[in-house]
Amino acid sequence: MFMRETVKIEEPQLQIFSEQRRSSSFGSCYMTRGLFVRADAKLTCSCMIGYYSELGDLRTTHAGEFCKGKLIRYVAQSFLEGLEPFAMCSCCATRQADEVPEHWRREPCEVKNLTIHVEPSNQCNLFCEACLCTSERKLAGPRLRRTLDFSLYGKMLHELKESEIHVGNVVFAGFGEPLFNNNLSDMVRHARTLYPESHLSLDTNCNFSAEKAREIADCGLDQVRLALDGADQQSYEKYRVKGDFSRAINFARSLREAVDATGSKTQLVWKYILFRHNDSDLLLHKAAQMAKLYGLRIIFDVSVGPLASQRSLEDLKQSLEGIEVSNNVDQKAYEISSKPKEE
Repeated sequence: MFMRETVKIEEPQLQIFSEQRRSSSFGSCYMTRGLFVRADAKLTCSCMIGYYSELGDLRTTHAGEFCKGKLIRYVAQSFLEGLEPFAMCSCCATRQADEVPEHWRREPCEVKNLTIHVEPSNQCNLFCEACLCTSERKLAGPRLRRTLDFSLYGKMLHELKESEIHVGNVVFAGFGEPLFNNNLSDMVRHARTLYPESHLSLDTNCNFSAEKAREIADCGLDQVRLALDGADQQSYEKYRVKGDFSRAINFARSLREAVDATGSKTQLVWKYILFRHNDSDLLLHKAAQMAKLYGLRIIFDVSVGPLASQRSLEDLKQSLEGIEVSNNVDQKAYEISSKPKEE
C-alpha cells in the first residue's frame, strides 16, 4: 500500500531530477510552505509517499537554510514551470490544485507563513487500517520506533528564528501517536516561547490515562484534535483497531475538566472522520449529543479513498442541521490524482 524504500534527495542531484520532470496539473505543494520533521529527525515530504524521501537531517542540516535553499526553490520553480519536481510526486496527496501564489513569480518559494509539521513519535498503540504506521508494523523488519530528540527539535526552532522565518503554525502530529513522546509538553512550551503568536495544535487518538490528559491541558496548545471516529465501541473500532472507545471518551472528558480547572485557553475538537461504516444519521446525532454533554466542539470530516463515506456534503449538512462538516482534502487535487494516468 505504501512505498517503504528510502529515497535520498540532495542538491547535487537536482540537475538529474530536472531532466526527468513531467508536466503537472498542480500549482504547488506542501513543501513550498511547510517543513515536515519525522520522529527520527529527518526532513521529508509531508505525504504518504514522500514520507520516505529524505531531504535533510536535523543533525547536519540548518533548518533556516533548508527552507531558503536550492532544493525547496527547485520544487517551487518546477511548479511555476508546470512540472512535477520528482517522479514520486505523481501520486502525492499534498499537491495543491490552486494557482501558483503570485508572490512566487517575483520571489520563487519566498516563505511567508511557514507551517512546521512535527512528528513527536512514530510509535502507536492502535492499528488504524489506512495509517502508514500500521502498514510498517505489519512488515517484516519494520523501522525502529522512535521519539523525536528534544535537543534536535530545539535546534530546529532556533535556526528558523535566527533566519527570520515567520512560523504561523506548529502541528504536532504524524504517522504515530504524539503522546508517546514524554517531552511533548515541553516541546509545546518551547515553541510557544519562541513563537508566541503561532497557532500550536496536536492530534491524539485519546487512548491514554487522565494523568496524560492533565499533562497537556495547559502547556500552551491552541487546539487539541481528538480522533474519535464513532459513537460506540462497535462503530469506533472498525477503523481505530485495538482502540477502546470508553477509554478515549474518558480521556476527552478528563482533558475538558483539566482545561477548565487550569483556565487554559486550549480548544478541544472532537474530530470524527466519516467512513462508510460510521456515517449513519443515528451515529452522527449520537456523537453530537455526547460532544455537547462533555463540552467538546465536534467536526465531522469528509475524507476520500475506498473507506470514505459516500454521502455528499449537502446531504450531511442537511442531516446534521448546523453541526460542522469539514472537507480537509483538496477535492480538485484528489480528482486530478484519481484520473487514469496516460501512458
